[in-house]
Amino acid sequence: MGFNDVVSAVKDQQTLADSVSATVTSSGDTTILTPSTGKRLEVTFLSSMSDPTASTAPVIKVLLGTQELHRGYVIHHRCILLGAVDAPLKVNLSIAGTVTFSAHVKEI
Repeated sequence: MGFNDVVSAVKDQQTLADSVSATVTSSGDTTILTPSTGKRLEVTFLSSMSDPTASTAPVIKVLLGTQELHRGYVIHHRCILLGAVDAPLKVNLSIAGTVTFSAHVKEI
């Protein structure tokens, strides 16, 4: 596979991926996206950040079902992560706060 093949594959993947975004404010799990029955979600990009003006920032966890993908106060990650069948994409906050979240996800 040559360089142009890799670039083409990345462009195809970016074209097929849907962007999802949300503002999460509650502590605990918030479901962002649930796949159709019998399908999986493939995540190719994650971005999340707490409100920088808040006095206390929550720890952000991003999950596919029960599988923890990333944890931190700021997340910006290009990846290829495949969830289990029927596993939803969730964001978990350690405490209530204002967190912006976005991801590139496709159902397979």
